[in-house]
Amino acid sequence: MKQIITSNAILQTLNFHKNRFNAQFVCVFDLDDTIFDTSYRRFYIYGKFLQKQYHLPALSLYIHKNHYNFITLIENTHNFQENRSDIVETFYNLFLSDSFLDLDKPFPGVRTFLNFLHILRIPVIFLTGRLKSAMRISTYESLRKYGLISPSFKQEFLVMKKNTKKADFEFKKRELKRIRAVFPESRLAIFDNESKNCSVFSETYQDTIVVKFNSVQKVNRPYNGLLLNHWA
Repeated sequence: MKQIITSNAILQTLNFHKNRFNAQFVCVFDLDDTIFDTSYRRFYIYGKFLQKQYHLPALSLYIHKNHYNFITLIENTHNFQENRSDIVETFYNLFLSDSFLDLDKPFPGVRTFLNFLHILRIPVIFLTGRLKSAMRISTYESLRKYGLISPSFKQEFLVMKKNTKKADFEFKKRELKRIRAVFPESRLAIFDNESKNCSVFSETYQDTIVVKFNSVQKVNRPYNGLLLNHWA
């Protein structure tokens, strides 16, 4: 059943179970459009490398903030239909590189939420579909730059894709199984912006807390579970 939850309520729940039942938790976070707002990156790539080159309609930052998949907004235009494969390939090659990661900004309240988890001594793992070979160094620097990781953060707690062979939900499902093996006594709390991912996690690991961060997603799908609208 769909339920709106606040970040304070999540922290209170984790703290209550730790104090009352001595429960242990590990929090697992997606990055793109869960921790980081990628609309600035998408807006820049579209305007700089696609719009002018292929004579596509202008899309404002506001539009990118409310639509992850710009393709649905322009797919009926002649120029997009004529150059569809080139446009899609160019976008994802640039988006899945480290060239423009510095344009991403953390959502308001994310740093405070992560700091509280640190105070509660709850381990934090970032599980992202970003490519390890191309994006690991810049991703780590972004986390450090915005104070989202502590000086003692372990590099192995940044889990990234080695390639694009697996869909995100398949990759994350596999890695969650590994995380559970590393922390067999802990209950997972998972945060992701994609409804499909959240549904898979909830169905596969019924003892986990799964929270969908209610930002943009690749494919708009409903999620009948915990919904977080704001980190602040």
